[in-house]
Amino acid sequence: MRFVLAYDVVGDRRRGRFFRRLKRLLIPTQKSVFEGTLDARQLAAVERLIHGELELSEDAVRVYALCRSCQGLVRSYGVMPEPRDPDAPILT
Repeated sequence: MRFVLAYDVVGDRRRGRFFRRLKRLLIPTQKSVFEGTLDARQLAAVERLIHGELELSEDAVRVYALCRSCQGLVRSYGVMPEPRDPDAPILT
């Protein structure tokens, strides 16, 4: 399934570490927004990362699942990386 993840992490070190680790699973499309296709195992890895790396009393993360019909409604404008093919694996 395709996901969009947006976050607001207060601490600089925490934010940098979260960004670097999240980049292994999803594509950064803006400074605090990631997109990509995740299977159940990969989604669980993202959730472990959120709970293991962040201070949820200070930081915030939203994970949006995009249904197939919603994916066709996504519009991108301006300069940003294109997300990978939804059927292509993210982890190698």
